[in-house]
Amino acid sequence: MKVRRITLKNWKNFALAEAEIRDRVFLVGPNASGKSNFLDAFRFLRDLASTGGGFQEAISRRGGVTAIRCLAARRYPDVTISVRIEDDAGHSLLTDEPRPLGGARGPDPVDVLLGALCACSGTSVLTGIPAAVHSR
Repeated sequence: MKVRRITLKNWKNFALAEAEIRDRVFLVGPNASGKSNFLDAFRFLRDLASTGGGFQEAISRRGGVTAIRCLAARRYPDVTISVRIEDDAGHSLLTDEPRPLGGARGPDPVDVLLGALCACSGTSVLTGIPAAVHSR
């Protein structure tokens, strides 16, 4: 399984960032442009699914919600990470329908993500680094 698309809304320094992820990609940019913050979204997803992890632990490792929320997020404060995960044949296992982290609307996105990750235990799920990130 591979993450093929990620969308971040109000994540750290990104008001909105969208990236298609290919098999081999590189993340480049000047200092303080958000490369580490972008990669931290993948670490956050890993922390959600890791043993001893979970939503609260992943948030606390980053200093709380205020530390991950974009400073520009005043009117719409929801922090959202949405991903599209595909199997090796290119079939979508998890769509990138955005839902706020910790929101009360519909199924918990953490449960959806954990279900997709547990379905293929033993495989590398969060692979690849995006070639370009477009921040708006």
